[in-house]
Amino acid sequence: MGLISDLEFTAQFTSRQPYGNRGAVSQETALFALQRPPRRANGIKRGCPMAERNPKEQVRVHLTVCGGVQGVFFRVSAVEEAGRLGLRGWVRNLPEGSVELVAEGRKQKIEQMIRWCHQGPPGARVQDVQVLWEKYQGSFEYFSIKR
Repeated sequence: MGLISDLEFTAQFTSRQPYGNRGAVSQETALFALQRPPRRANGIKRGCPMAERNPKEQVRVHLTVCGGVQGVFFRVSAVEEAGRLGLRGWVRNLPEGSVELVAEGRKQKIEQMIRWCHQGPPGARVQDVQVLWEKYQGSFEYFSIKR
């Protein structure tokens, strides 16, 4: 890999940083990151398989998170948390200001996600989390932001 100019470095690497260009990154670090396989938005590999896919051990939950949860990176943070927990599903903003989330995975991991939703990312002011348990459907390959 040849040397790249500062302009090329900025154009190539800053688009891969979560939440835009926060903090300085050395060119050496950027070159290392550029050599790794590409990742989806926010540095999360979206297609990470769950550890166990036995439908008998899987559940599905439909959440509505109310309060000051839009404009605080709630959806992005939910994708990161779901990826960490090995969950699949989606999250989206609702017109009235709440966030809707559907997730599938092991019950223990889903419960951890529900606990996380009660707090949310820094800056979120969660007032209520409505939980609706549903039958596992296995209809998701990854966890994503739905628009």
